[in-house]
Amino acid sequence: MDVTQMETFMFFSIGISFIVACQRKQDLPLTTQTIKNVTATSATVDDNISVFPITLAPSQLDHYELTLMNSGPVVIDSAITFMAHLSKTNFSQESETKLFIFQWLNMADAQKLQTVNASTSEVSITFDNHKVLPGEYTMTVAAFPINDSAKMVAYKTTKFVLTERLNGDLILKQHLDYQRYPAVFSTKEILTAAGDLHDIFLGYRKESFNYCWYKNGLLISPEKILRYNVTKSESFTLTLFIGLNLNSSPKSNFCNDSLTRSRQLAEVDNMKSYKLSKYNAADVKCVFSKCGQFEQFLILKNALHSCDIRRVGFESWDKGIALGKPTVFNITCLGSSPSAVCFNITAVNSSVPSSNVCSPQVFLNTLNHLETIHLFNVSWIDVHVFIYNDVSRIHLVETFYIYDSDAQNLPALVFPIVFGIFGILVILVGVAYIMKIRKKPYVEVADFDFHPGLTENQPNGNSKLSVIVNTIKNLFSRNKHVSNQRTSKNDDSTRPLRRESNCYDSL
Repeated sequence: MDVTQMETFMFFSIGISFIVACQRKQDLPLTTQTIKNVTATSATVDDNISVFPITLAPSQLDHYELTLMNSGPVVIDSAITFMAHLSKTNFSQESETKLFIFQWLNMADAQKLQTVNASTSEVSITFDNHKVLPGEYTMTVAAFPINDSAKMVAYKTTKFVLTERLNGDLILKQHLDYQRYPAVFSTKEILTAAGDLHDIFLGYRKESFNYCWYKNGLLISPEKILRYNVTKSESFTLTLFIGLNLNSSPKSNFCNDSLTRSRQLAEVDNMKSYKLSKYNAADVKCVFSKCGQFEQFLILKNALHSCDIRRVGFESWDKGIALGKPTVFNITCLGSSPSAVCFNITAVNSSVPSSNVCSPQVFLNTLNHLETIHLFNVSWIDVHVFIYNDVSRIHLVETFYIYDSDAQNLPALVFPIVFGIFGILVILVGVAYIMKIRKKPYVEVADFDFHPGLTENQPNGNSKLSVIVNTIKNLFSRNKHVSNQRTSKNDDSTRPLRRESNCYDSL
């Protein structure tokens, strides 16, 4: 073998060795690599970029699954909480509880944290506005067994948002029996509105917050909680502005001072209303450290009232409904449309549980409804009528008797009518009999009681009956007897004489 051939073979052997070494290097697991000197270079992170190793060994992934959540979005300088939960998969054969090391790395300020917990861990971080700009960032968590920190069992990445303005919602409440839409409320009822801030500031006093309430741009209240009563049907935009001063000494209430100045200007100009222009971002930055604005478009409607229900073609006192035949109800109300009607049928004097109250199917742009129902059971029933509009519900109850018009015997209706007529006849006969008795002349009869002892002691049923009858007769003839006594002045003196003559005649 000459020199040229030897050189060619040497270069070929070196090339083969280099290729094999590169292949072995590519096949090595990445779980032993560590991250050092990570620096955040941008406010946004590409979805395809991961901080921790891209691949894990399949045997390690089969045992655990990591869930990662956060409390964002939050405003800068407030606390954001990250929560990680490690759970076993269905393929896990391990039963004992272990401790794990959770390593946290965020791409906002490249801060690296470490916690030790069983299966759930969380951290709270406050990002300084001097170091971090508002934007979207990522937080990545990796979990390692505490007895083997080189073995990663799971990892997860999540996005979180840091904002420049305060974050929260408007909470609107009103005591209503029924509310069709969350942004539609009733007139003539107190509407309570408050701001619900999601941002948590540690170490700041509540007095550093300022609240301003606007109605279509008009400043109406500087209070933290707004209690507002609208008397007429209308719609408007309700806006809450919250300003936060993070300085050690809070300033005076900005909104209250602005409202006072606006009222004073209105009084000078003899204006019936006053208006304060909406703030702009530049003005807010000059006055407050943090600010937020929350808006909600509201619709106010009148509740239903003065509702009435009548059967078409029948008098109100007629409570009979023919079995199986259509019955039409005319239902009218006052208030705001649209409205809807539905029915619940129960036994007489029965209530409807709240869980079984009917729900309306179709709302119509009217306050007058003609509804038809069919009833197929002979009995006394209660018809519960529920009338709805967007902000109220009315409950009316009517009682009816369902009868079979083809049946010959109608005991539920015939018996009351027959006995009622019979009672009226008895009363009329009694009155006629009394009038007849009063027309008879009064005859005074002497009382010959020769054996008072025998009369008192002898239990004679006929004598007792005669006493009762005489008592009733005396009641009807008392007025006539009194008038006869007044017309004759000598009756008292002559009566004893007649009693003596009668006694001698009898002897």
